[in-house]
Amino acid sequence: MKTEEEGKSPISSVGVITSSEGSSSEVECDSPFKIPQQTPVKAHRRETRTGTAAFIPHDILKSPKVVSLATRMKLSPAQQAAFTQAIIQESGGDTSKVSVSYATADRSRRTVGEEIAKTVQNAWVPPKFASIHWDSKLMLNQAKHMSEERLVVAIGNQNDTKILGVPAYQPGTDQRSGDIIAQATMQLLQSWNCVGSIVNMTFDTTASNTGHVSAACITLQQSTGRALLWSACRHHVGEVILTQVFNDLNIEASRSAEYTVFSRFKKNFDTVPHGSNETLSVFDKSLLANDAETLSVITHWQENTVAVAEALVHHQREDYKEFTELCLLYLDNGDNSRSFNFRRPGAVHKARWMAKVLYAIKMVLLENQISLLPTGTVTTSTQPQKLRSFVTFVCLVYSRWWMTSSSAVDAPWHDFCLHQDLVKYAQVNPGISASALKALNRHLWYLCSEMIPVALFSDIVPKDELQYLAERLLMVQPGDDVNIPHNRFGTGFGKPKFPTISSTTRLGDLVTEDSWFMFRLLEMDTEFLTHDVQAWPGRPSFLEAKAKTVALNVVNDSAERGVKLSSDFLDAARSEEHYQNILQVVEADRKRMPSLRKRKRETDCDTI
Repeated sequence: MKTEEEGKSPISSVGVITSSEGSSSEVECDSPFKIPQQTPVKAHRRETRTGTAAFIPHDILKSPKVVSLATRMKLSPAQQAAFTQAIIQESGGDTSKVSVSYATADRSRRTVGEEIAKTVQNAWVPPKFASIHWDSKLMLNQAKHMSEERLVVAIGNQNDTKILGVPAYQPGTDQRSGDIIAQATMQLLQSWNCVGSIVNMTFDTTASNTGHVSAACITLQQSTGRALLWSACRHHVGEVILTQVFNDLNIEASRSAEYTVFSRFKKNFDTVPHGSNETLSVFDKSLLANDAETLSVITHWQENTVAVAEALVHHQREDYKEFTELCLLYLDNGDNSRSFNFRRPGAVHKARWMAKVLYAIKMVLLENQISLLPTGTVTTSTQPQKLRSFVTFVCLVYSRWWMTSSSAVDAPWHDFCLHQDLVKYAQVNPGISASALKALNRHLWYLCSEMIPVALFSDIVPKDELQYLAERLLMVQPGDDVNIPHNRFGTGFGKPKFPTISSTTRLGDLVTEDSWFMFRLLEMDTEFLTHDVQAWPGRPSFLEAKAKTVALNVVNDSAERGVKLSSDFLDAARSEEHYQNILQVVEADRKRMPSLRKRKRETDCDTI
């Protein structure tokens, strides 16, 4: 082992001895109830480990991977230094020959983190056609003496999304929030050299984003000098529909920040039996209608929803997966093959829109157990029936739309079918049908004329509808390229105007000259439109145009994840520049190594 005097790169030789026996562990399950395995689970093989020798450089704390991991795990410099010293000492190394002090760890985290952030920015290449995302959250500033808004700005497509930055601004100033958002977003786009790549805006449908005069969407287009596509976050649109139905049912009149009925359920969760031996209160279509026609429609909805949920449940994560599994449990008609183990209820704040459905479905499933408690412990005498009406609508109609809402090319057809289903739902519950239609008609973003053409690339739209859509497009083809849509409020940068839909409306009926705007914006060759729809998959122009639709993100989840990332690591920063560097370091490390679990690293990540 060389000393610092003997070489330029002193290292400490460390023999790391691991356990001589491997260990096996049970597979973890995140689901609210256990679903029988379709294939047998392979047992973990026991391995015998003998240990290994390692050479630790004197500047190990400057390793980019070490800095990235320590930053991601939110280790303080003191914790990182102490842990590194303990590893070296326990492995028989000499800590005096390695720089592992607190000061070294702190200095390395700053300098190397800055280098990593610069490398990430220099190496990143924006997609040619990209969607821009943004979202904000009120947080305490780094000094923790006042609040400030943090704006997350991300750019990408369905393949990947990159956070550009999370600037801060003060709310309530003389400048309008839409102008502030657009200004901060443009500064980031310019610093990352990707202004020309933006073709689509994905946003939450708040007034600051979608107003007619000076909202962020309008100001951002004015700043770029180009008209862009408006893609309202479909999850946020779903939240609007749910909130409208929930409020109109008058399940709870409370104006507090939390739903009282859900708070009581959370408080008394342990007093309510919810194991696999309990009898659940599941869906019973005979209670909804007596006539054969309505029962047939309900059965069709039920079968379609179960089919979609079973196909997607294993490909979703966290609360999205829990929602899908709960819908299956409610609609299974008492199928005893599904065992269950409900997750403990989480946040009940009204801003947590997914909580509405998760809490409501669990409470309806456990209705028999809750009814044994004194009235008012969890629900009042009128709330169970209202909750059941809400859950029936959610699981029977809404969930199928929501589970498939992230597909851009399927969005027009899904919204069109949802509109038709809501009209039919009046046979089951006229009040809920009217409430949901009222909300949906305010958010027909994907049925406006300039977004309708994305349906051409969907695999679920019937062939006759695609052919009719293509014929209608050719009939209204303008003589010149459509650079700015005309069917918008105000100027061509304004909010798109929504159509009026009737029972006889077809997708092709919603086409106007503005429908050609998307083809120009994405530089698509429309030669395939002149051919029969059956021949499209073999046309190069169709395949190239379909590949370009990946630019159209229609959910704002990436910005919402960025909000969570920015709030989690705000305390770890010493300055604004340091904070922005931390976010780039953590995001890059998460993409390099999505999971810190060994088995998932081996399957999901390249060898590092």
